[in-house]
Amino acid sequence: MTNAFIKEVFESIQGEALYIGQKQLFIRFCGCNLNCDYCDTDFKKDENFVVHDLNKIYTNPVTPLILKEICDNYNSEMISLTGGEPLLYKEFLKEFLPLINNKKIYLETNGTLTNELEEIIDYVDVVSTDIKLSCSTKQDNRFEDNEEFIKIVKEHNKEIFAKIILDKNYDKDEILKAIEILKKHDVTLIIQPMDCKAKENELKKQDIIDLFDFVTNNYPNSRLIPQVHKFLNLL
Repeated sequence: MTNAFIKEVFESIQGEALYIGQKQLFIRFCGCNLNCDYCDTDFKKDENFVVHDLNKIYTNPVTPLILKEICDNYNSEMISLTGGEPLLYKEFLKEFLPLINNKKIYLETNGTLTNELEEIIDYVDVVSTDIKLSCSTKQDNRFEDNEEFIKIVKEHNKEIFAKIILDKNYDKDEILKAIEILKKHDVTLIIQPMDCKAKENELKKQDIIDLFDFVTNNYPNSRLIPQVHKFLNLL
């Protein structure tokens, strides 16, 4: 049996993208295959993890059966696999996800691990994939991986939308390259203003208007959605 390192488990509203406001059970996995410049999430593997609503501490790494028992305490209709990058634990997910009954699975992913996705996509209902642009991440773009990832989801007839996180230093050419992929596969684009460590880099009101005018002029199938859970002060 394959185990996984979990950061935390909690029930809250989905604060991003198209399922915003829906109550979900969040399972946050440790670790990521990327190192985005703006990331402020602690993904290190701890000895224990907390299940917030139950006020319980569990030992890492956890088995699929124990995590399933934790999930049974909640009535949310959808489980969000988030992180970090959940697909780093594809062997664990291959054992865990078949144990879940009567709940939909929502995968939050950076959209680069195509082989791992292939092995668990049958168990997933909704995919929220990032397209991480170098203007934000300070890493190389992964457009080929992003497109292959989207193709796999579409081939399996699963729901998918894409999210791009941007600050005021966005690059229009990079946005257009991402839009070209999304347009080809008819994927809704979510523009998410970045919550920056350096506040001077955040998009201001006119910046947001200008950015979204540019995006929608090139791809009408777009939405502007901030991180609602942050200004509601929720997990």
